[in-house]
Amino acid sequence: RLQQLRELDFGWDQRSAMWERNYQELCDFRKKNGHCHVTMLDDRKLSVFVQNQRREYRYYLAGNATTLTTERMEALQRIGFEWARPHAQRWKERHQELQDFYQNSGTANVPQDFAANFRLGQWTMNQRTKYRQRQKGQPSGL
Repeated sequence: RLQQLRELDFGWDQRSAMWERNYQELCDFRKKNGHCHVTMLDDRKLSVFVQNQRREYRYYLAGNATTLTTERMEALQRIGFEWARPHAQRWKERHQELQDFYQNSGTANVPQDFAANFRLGQWTMNQRTKYRQRQKGQPSGL
């Protein structure tokens, strides 16, 4: 039975195969766009893959168990993968999401617990907090 499955090139490790498919999609994205900064607006599934690689890298740095092997890290580094997104890039992404929300709803008042985009709800809450800090003369990043 084992031999019969091997003759069909049966995939024993589906997680590795999925990682390889996602990695190839990231390589294609990089070739087309010149970078590996995949946003949810670009490609939801690929963006999740990128976020997961960054999370696994943080686990690796902390000495925790991770699915990110040395070979995978090297492969990602060869294509110019950045392990941390630049803050300015994240801000621009959320701002674009806020613009889209505004165009669709006519308001920029995103609920903190906005189910369709929880991160946007959290980001708008953080912007309001930073604004209040600035109003008090405290450093805020705005």
